[in-house]
Amino acid sequence: MSTVIFFLRVTFLASFLCLSTASLGQSFKDGLDAHDSGNYATALDIFETFAEKGSPAAQYNLAFMHMNGQGTEQNYAESAKWYRLAAEQGDALSQINLGFFYDQGLGVPQSYAESSKWYRRAAEQGNAHAQQVLGSMYQRGRGVAQNYSKAVNWYRRSAEQGDSYAQNALGILYQKGQGIAQNYSEAAKWYRRSAEQGDPTALSNLGVMYARGKGVYKNFVLAYSLLSLAVANGNEGVRKYRDGILEILTRQQMNEGQRLASQWDVGAPLPTAKDTSTWP
Repeated sequence: MSTVIFFLRVTFLASFLCLSTASLGQSFKDGLDAHDSGNYATALDIFETFAEKGSPAAQYNLAFMHMNGQGTEQNYAESAKWYRLAAEQGDALSQINLGFFYDQGLGVPQSYAESSKWYRRAAEQGNAHAQQVLGSMYQRGRGVAQNYSKAVNWYRRSAEQGDSYAQNALGILYQKGQGIAQNYSEAAKWYRRSAEQGDPTALSNLGVMYARGKGVYKNFVLAYSLLSLAVANGNEGVRKYRDGILEILTRQQMNEGQRLASQWDVGAPLPTAKDTSTWP
């Protein structure tokens, strides 16, 4: 039996429109209100007025609308232009979205190097999503030279802010001993933090740790429970592994594993050995 481990993917951060209105006056708020009511043409005009005056919040919003075709035809090149103007003023969300555009080649020539540059700028401002993506880039050698130590560094910064993808990825690196000394206990710790947010890959990874007794005491009841949660949350790749554990469990142990899974809610602490009475 083996676990299925998925690396983090580079994703677009579908951010809300920037709501910073304090320094921009009531007219900017009118733009937000127009957007919220679906009056995109009016919102576009208002944001464009402020964007041309150099407001990074308006530039971000204008880019967002061009990107989504709101009040105008979808135009990635125009969106990229406005994201760049805001990004150059230090707007972290614009830096992230511009990084994504370069990663995917949307409105700009595809370039992993440029993508990593903009994600780095947002990461250095403390943005957890950008830190997670930059960690993935170092892990994969995408746009930067592959460097597991730097991957660990950026994943940790993101993980400590609660990013579930980064927590799971940091667990993987601890488990494999890549960029840091191999430590199964630390791997299990980070898998647990991610899993408690409902990440299906982390649930399966932690479940396999319990099945193998790596970083935690071997407990097939917990392994079955966690893998059941992983499957329920969309990780079909571990269904056969989960079902294989049934060959080891008694009916009573299976029932307890199912009960623990059914009683757990995302955000709550996951069950531990002290919550099981039928194992060993």
